[in-house]
Amino acid sequence: MNVLVRKLIDLYQSLMRWYYSWRYGPVARQLESPPEGERRGFVAIQIDGLGHAALLEAVTRGYAPYLAGLMRSGEAEVFRWFAGIPSTTPVVQAKIMFGTGYDVPGFRWYEKESGRAIVCKVPAVMDEVQQRLSAGRRGALEGGASYTNMFDGGASVSLFTLAAIGRTSLIEKVGGLPRFLIMLFSPLRVARILALSVWTYLAGVWRQLSALFWPSKFSRLGFLSPFFHVLTDVVVREVETFAVLVDVYRGVPYIYANYSSYDAWAHSFGPEDTYALRSVRAIDRQVQQIDRMRRRRGGRPYDLFVLSDHGQTPSVPFETAFGVSLGQFIDSRIEQPTRTDESMTEVGQSGGSSSLLGYEVGVAEARLKGLPSEAARTLRESLEAHGTDEPTDLSRRTDIVVRNSGPLSHVYFNVSEAPMSLKSLEAVYPGLVPRLAAHPGIGVVGLRSAAGPLLVTTTGTYLCEPGNGEGAFAGLPDAGRLVEDTRMLLSYPHSGDLVLLGQWDWWGRSDLVVTFEHQRSTHGGVGGEQCYPFILGVGEGSPALVEVRGPTDIYELLVSYQERPQAEEPTAVSQEAWESGARLPAADGLTGQEE
Repeated sequence: MNVLVRKLIDLYQSLMRWYYSWRYGPVARQLESPPEGERRGFVAIQIDGLGHAALLEAVTRGYAPYLAGLMRSGEAEVFRWFAGIPSTTPVVQAKIMFGTGYDVPGFRWYEKESGRAIVCKVPAVMDEVQQRLSAGRRGALEGGASYTNMFDGGASVSLFTLAAIGRTSLIEKVGGLPRFLIMLFSPLRVARILALSVWTYLAGVWRQLSALFWPSKFSRLGFLSPFFHVLTDVVVREVETFAVLVDVYRGVPYIYANYSSYDAWAHSFGPEDTYALRSVRAIDRQVQQIDRMRRRRGGRPYDLFVLSDHGQTPSVPFETAFGVSLGQFIDSRIEQPTRTDESMTEVGQSGGSSSLLGYEVGVAEARLKGLPSEAARTLRESLEAHGTDEPTDLSRRTDIVVRNSGPLSHVYFNVSEAPMSLKSLEAVYPGLVPRLAAHPGIGVVGLRSAAGPLLVTTTGTYLCEPGNGEGAFAGLPDAGRLVEDTRMLLSYPHSGDLVLLGQWDWWGRSDLVVTFEHQRSTHGGVGGEQCYPFILGVGEGSPALVEVRGPTDIYELLVSYQERPQAEEPTAVSQEAWESGARLPAADGLTGQEE
């Protein structure tokens, strides 16, 4: 009986070796070989915007069955950590990828000296920011791979990563878009993508029809939303997962992939809404596929990390609550004629992902000819039109510039190219600061002064320093860390002359904040769960997670893999041994779809 069982196991493993070699080998052979050796690597999967509390809610309600199983079995333990201010993706990812977020003051900011508006969705801008962040620093992904991130962490290969568009594209490294698509679309994956696309499209059409009867919930969905949901929630997600599977197959040492659909759905419907949690279930399936490959594929032992970059807090838009935008309110409190620029991108469900896809298609377009090039151009233009609604004249000078990142706002006054202090602001706009601080929708006004950074609230003025500034954040946990982060933020050369934080505990609810954008849930400031993401790990690296307190701790953890010695007794077989039929360790307890 034991002999028969062993033969069946051997047959199964042989079939799995053949399947993996047939499925992923052609793509792997098109790419340059990763560094040799058996040094332990990691696969980090980021679920953008999923806070610790929202993860536990998803687990409880059955929307993350695979992660729940890892936690119940004791293989993984989840830890809550502090994202800090600004609690937004470019800032947190900068710290995770390079160990610093210096002079990245939010998702949007303004350069007074050049008159340039910065939005963290433009590849050239993100590449420029990354060059500054990486100067003299080791990237967390050097020699590795980056997928659908803001920054690439020095990765050798990337896809849908803003700071690396057209520079280290996986699609180009395998020989262009046509060859990549041929390798991607196995019959099983084609069937799944088609089925998911049809379902996603019909669900989008149903939401649009529902808007006729429930406009308060669905009014912000555009006419082309169903089509773009297919592209971003299905196509981008499946391509990203396929790329990670290929990298694990060929032994790329460091892999970091970000899935952004939850963040977009939560902005539109709320962090614990069914639509948002359904996107968690889809991502949970991707994690299962990747973990299966990690366990079964030889070539390199991997640790798995699943994490988020920030959470989300239910919110009330400032304009909804008070009938005017923040920029209009500031205008009304200045006793002289002013011109205010408050232009910004509305938070749509797929703008960021469609822009990423559009840029990658543009890279392929430049290398194609004839009809394929024209088709790529048409798709690119459509994606860019959907994903970009920034003003075309970003250098237009106005008296005041307001740049909002959720419940965080930077306010700039163009009377001076240098950052202005309280004294100079009072000379030009007397009484403005206390009038802003007195508004019920504004929790804190931060600014510079001769004595140091100040925090002005309805309860008083505080020096932004330990032992004093905590009073500005009364009632919030981690007040000391909030003070330190705000002090650092006010030291950046491109932070606003005024830094405003939306009020928390709105209407007496600890889980409701005021946001300066039109969002049902928000992040970037303080209050609720927006500053509290999660991280869990499977493998030898998981015990170190108990020491994670913030994003720079994650950077130190990931970089430590580059410094670890080679394993004396490899726990996995080489690619040559795999393809020649060497026996692999059994992978017990794994279920689910193989693709």
